[in-house]
Amino acid sequence: MGKKQELLDKHKIIFQNGELLIGKNKITFDDYLILDMVNNGANAIILKAQGNVAKEVVAIKVWIPDEKPDRNIQSIKEITKLANLNKEKPNTNLVRYYGSGIVNGYYYCIMEYLDMDRYVTLREKHIDRMLLQERYQLLMHIVSGLRYAQENMIFHGDLHADNILVNKTDNTIKIIDFGTSFRNQIYSKKRDNKMTLELGKTLLREEWDKRLIVFYDTSLEQLPQNAIRLLVKAAAKILVLLDFWKYGNVETIVEDIALFATLVPFFDLRFLVDCLFQHREVPEHFKQIFKEKIITELYQSTRDVEFDELEEMYAEHQRRFIKLCENEPRENYIYRDYQQAVLFNGALYARYFAEDESVIERIEIEQAIE
Repeated sequence: MGKKQELLDKHKIIFQNGELLIGKNKITFDDYLILDMVNNGANAIILKAQGNVAKEVVAIKVWIPDEKPDRNIQSIKEITKLANLNKEKPNTNLVRYYGSGIVNGYYYCIMEYLDMDRYVTLREKHIDRMLLQERYQLLMHIVSGLRYAQENMIFHGDLHADNILVNKTDNTIKIIDFGTSFRNQIYSKKRDNKMTLELGKTLLREEWDKRLIVFYDTSLEQLPQNAIRLLVKAAAKILVLLDFWKYGNVETIVEDIALFATLVPFFDLRFLVDCLFQHREVPEHFKQIFKEKIITELYQSTRDVEFDELEEMYAEHQRRFIKLCENEPRENYIYRDYQQAVLFNGALYARYFAEDESVIERIEIEQAIE
């Protein structure tokens, strides 16, 4: 018996003839008519409901008390924060929450209803058949939603593939189930970091290499959540640029990889050098371009250093970056100028994703000639 069915059987949850029963408790909502019970997880059920006045269709999530009641209370706190934030400025990549409350001792929240005929979970998306550009775009939608939540000190706690819905028509995403497994800050931080990084690996697939990332004086679990989000975003951009690099030697690609590696300093510089220069003949001056760009971005200096010293400088920069992330949740603190902000947010490369490979190659060659 799966956990979903176990929940229904253990608590005697039944929906029939337009009525929801949890044990002997009849569950009703003053402003909404329950239309159906559409889904359930291991600790909650999802209802489809309609407003009595405006006739809007919504989803209502009802948590079923378990042996850890504090978890349900904390979930409501997180969702209430997100609902209040939604009123000011909704984010298209997050499911919208409208409010929360208690009925017959059960905590619940009201959120937008997503017609599953129009969505598929990320797990069901068959990402192994998708091009890197498509997977990259999905990941950028996900980190955009995470940025909105994390910069407002709202953390998911259960970010796996089944909690990300992908629109079948345009590949936009909705992150659902906020607060689901938020138990305490230490637990949630560890879980958030691990699952966010795993999600990045899942989407980037064979392009991801475990040698890409390096942590000097800390571990994944100890890092601030916004640092992990930025790391995944920068890794995706670097891997896309390495894919572009296959088409030819382009100076701007080398510089941009170096820029992303310094904006979010968690990358093995020697591994990046190997990726750029080991597979084919590349003029020696490209290696110098890479090193000079790293040094310039780190210290606004053009002095030459040996690679061992450069790695020491980079490790120290990582330590400063982690402290900055602990004190400042907003993404814009990592940019030194507007150009970096534009580049890191993907506008510079948007044109590539509307072109086929032959056009990409032509663009790269034209840039190399310039």
